[in-house]
Amino acid sequence: MSLDLGAVETDKVSDVTGNAYYKKLQQELKEKNSTHSSGKQAQQEQEQLPQKIEKVTHIDPSAFLSIEDKVDIRSISWEKDKKGNFELKTQLSPTVSTSIDLKNDGSRILRLLGHKIDLSSQVDQLKENYMQNIVQSRTANFFLAKFAQFKVGINVQLLSWLGILPQELEILKKKALEGAVVETEGLLVENIYNMELSEIIYGNTKKVKRTIAQLKEIEKQLMGKVGFLGKRDYWNKVRLLEERIRQCKKIEEEFLKERGQLHYQQDYMRQAQL
Repeated sequence: MSLDLGAVETDKVSDVTGNAYYKKLQQELKEKNSTHSSGKQAQQEQEQLPQKIEKVTHIDPSAFLSIEDKVDIRSISWEKDKKGNFELKTQLSPTVSTSIDLKNDGSRILRLLGHKIDLSSQVDQLKENYMQNIVQSRTANFFLAKFAQFKVGINVQLLSWLGILPQELEILKKKALEGAVVETEGLLVENIYNMELSEIIYGNTKKVKRTIAQLKEIEKQLMGKVGFLGKRDYWNKVRLLEERIRQCKKIEEEFLKERGQLHYQQDYMRQAQL
């Protein structure tokens, strides 16, 4: 009995290659070979990369020598002296050329588009405001007095710009204070007259007491205002008493005058009846 060895070997080989374990080994070997080949390819690319960069970045510097910058904003430069040493030299910047007329003061534009502020025609009004603010600055109200003092400063500045001398301003101040004193004293005298007349007509009643209290409060305020205007000790008790006597005499004269007019009318009516 004879056996064919070649057929036996072929059967064994086919059995081995058909085995699942053999197929798994073959697959792992293929994966390792592919990984190794890709690593080599990446290493070759990395080795060739510097050469590519050198080829790309290699630029001939002589290509830029023909390019010149015509703008030079530096005012200093380094130059060699006679001995060959470098020294720093400065130079003046060139004059800036412009199309704007620097000699034109713009007066034409101001005449066309501007608004001229002329206070020379308002000197009298400013003087009057100055005098009023001087009087208001002497009031008993603290905030009103401070605000009036601020306005006095503005008026003084404006009047000074318009050529008003300090001596004239002092005369206006004195005139304003004197006028305010006269006006306040007139109100005080009138208040005393009303007080005495009310007591003579109504007597000592509840109605007149309320009126007298109001008039005395007004008298107190007016006396304080006179004091702020510079005559603090003028209206003392003696001065007030003298003024009351004077106003009582005035009331008496008015009553006598009125009685004379009534007698005249009575005589005229009697004669008309005859």
